[in-house]
Amino acid sequence: MDFEEVKEKYQYEWVGFLSEGFISVQKNGEFFHALPDGRPAYSQRYDWVLPFSEGLAVVRKGGKSFHISTNGEPAYIEKYDWTWSFFKGLAKVQPNRQDDYYFFIRPDGSRVE
Repeated sequence: MDFEEVKEKYQYEWVGFLSEGFISVQKNGEFFHALPDGRPAYSQRYDWVLPFSEGLAVVRKGGKSFHISTNGEPAYIEKYDWTWSFFKGLAKVQPNRQDDYYFFIRPDGSRVE
């Protein structure tokens, strides 16, 4: 099934690209990830999602961003104003958009000192 067929079958408003076995999709104004056949990968819904990278995806909910695992659950407790995708085991995060302060975290959310 191609992405246009997935979009039509599941009535998605938007379909992104395939990354690590998941497609970013939007339905009823909410974002989540779907399997290649179009079925939702988990039940949670977010304000937006990015593609999976190194097994985790950046999502935004309630004005904060964080990483989720493939089951849709948060990968760690902390939430940030801005979060980047993982690359080579690290992700850049910004706790407060008003500050020009960033740091890196590991997949478990621990801070790199």
